[in-house]
Amino acid sequence: MGHTSVDPVRLTQTLVSFNTVNPPGNEHEAASYLEELLVTHGFHTEMRGKCSSRPNLIARLPATTPQEHRAPLVFSGHLDTVPLGNVAWRVNPFAGEVHDGHIYGRGSSDMKSGIAALVCSAIGVSQKTERQAAITLVLSWGEETGCEGVKELVSTPEALGDCGALIVAEPTSGAPLVGHKGTLWLKISVPGITAHGAMPENGVNAIYRSCDVISALRSLPGFAYKHAVMGVPTLNIGTISGGLNINSVPDNVEIGVDIRSVPGFSHEAVLRAIRQNLPSYCETTARLDLKPVYTDPEDPFVKKAVELCYRPSLPTKVAHYFTDAAVLQQHFEYPPTVILGPGAIDMAHRSNECCSIEDIIRCTEVYESIASWYVDAAVDL
Repeated sequence: MGHTSVDPVRLTQTLVSFNTVNPPGNEHEAASYLEELLVTHGFHTEMRGKCSSRPNLIARLPATTPQEHRAPLVFSGHLDTVPLGNVAWRVNPFAGEVHDGHIYGRGSSDMKSGIAALVCSAIGVSQKTERQAAITLVLSWGEETGCEGVKELVSTPEALGDCGALIVAEPTSGAPLVGHKGTLWLKISVPGITAHGAMPENGVNAIYRSCDVISALRSLPGFAYKHAVMGVPTLNIGTISGGLNINSVPDNVEIGVDIRSVPGFSHEAVLRAIRQNLPSYCETTARLDLKPVYTDPEDPFVKKAVELCYRPSLPTKVAHYFTDAAVLQQHFEYPPTVILGPGAIDMAHRSNECCSIEDIIRCTEVYESIASWYVDAAVDL
């Protein structure tokens, strides 16, 4: 398994054993374990976070003979997981049990196997006697609730340094993806005037008003725009709540809107269009604003990553979910970015989540191949 001296399968099991369900997260114990492991292999590490129980871990493997034009290769992964859900598990979700060639547990696919693979591959590259570029690992808290950890990092510009290329270890079943749609979550408040339900003419019904708002949202212009790889942007009304009791006229409704965007589709423009097309009594607030991530498949780094995945004929694809790359790629001024990791996305967020051991081993080897190529003296990006 390359040059790494650490078993990524056992490391995955260890990481699954740390309960980092978000909320509350409590990523500190997992981050501390990884920090100790990386320090013993020559990495320079730093914990950054406003809360001691929720740190970001940054680990750097320096170049031995640095070249001025060679910014580091950055690996990204998040330490938190989603809650267990209401469906009972057949296995202990924090035991990392192995059955039929798969590791089971919360985070096994999303994305503790990815973190284990990237850490082990970086440790493998640390054994190279000559490295003309550095490697940086960014292991974050709070990705599942809107990329909170990396947002905290980029608010302090010197925390991350430079980036020449970015790999995000989210679950892709080992297939390299060139981006994902952006995400714009909105809360639209629709006011009314309360009154007794037996005398509705004395009030203004916010639920009735919200019907007009929903109709306007479904007729918004601009959603026919199509990106060659990502397709069209989408709008979904995901939540609606209002009214306190059946015998009163409701005086407020909140509508939750989920917009997924593509490159060339401006969040600012669509937000302006919503405010212009909705009645003036509405208040529209952005709850989450993450831009799309995209790299041209013809980029040299992307082409090499695809080649080293042993999938040179793979069609160009993007992820359906958002990742920390939505924040990091913009902060680093748009380096080539690949989303690539072990685990199947249809296992993420499910009860009895699992990850193929074969996937973990293969992705560790692929990461190490990409990183070894990147830090090699012969590479000219």
